[in-house]
Amino acid sequence: LRVAYLARPIALIDDRSLPDDAYLVLDLARAIAEGRGPQYGDAFTNGFQPLYVWLLSLPMLASDLGSVAGLDAMVKVSVAIGGAFDVLNVGLLFALLRRRFGDFVAAAVSLAWALNPATVLHSMNGLESSMGVTGLLCLWMTEQRVDRAPEAAAPRAWLGVALGAAALARIDALLVGPWLVARALLDQDEVMTQPVG
Repeated sequence: LRVAYLARPIALIDDRSLPDDAYLVLDLARAIAEGRGPQYGDAFTNGFQPLYVWLLSLPMLASDLGSVAGLDAMVKVSVAIGGAFDVLNVGLLFALLRRRFGDFVAAAVSLAWALNPATVLHSMNGLESSMGVTGLLCLWMTEQRVDRAPEAAAPRAWLGVALGAAALARIDALLVGPWLVARALLDQDEVMTQPVG
């Protein structure tokens, strides 16, 4: 579905799924690729999700941004990145649900996600939406790993790494931070109150 959608003309993709912000992001990535830094117009800005913009700026280094064909190609690249992350999300979702609920539930939910037209369109909107979901799913996966080995320090450290990466993908992932801290403190209290011996 995502490849078929990507093969459509840019005019159709633009009309169906690309908001104005997708072009703002492309402009920021272009400025970075041209060596001007994170500029929108002539002014620097920090109002963007950095991981996606940095990732998008890499193919722009090899693109002819002075031509219409080059700019059209970058629109397609931005849509393809979202689609690729959404395919990854289907796999992550399956892995997470399979461990907890079994094969049938994991396959049903993952298939519903993969085939849902709204999910397909939203993931291919030229923005960081799919990457943000990937960050949250990786954070959930890391949190489950901590649950399986609460006494180990390494998985707890990876929670911080996963939260940082998720925040680079989409800043509102930090809203999960207080919940993770509360869980860690509650887990610590349970360890401290268990009888010795």
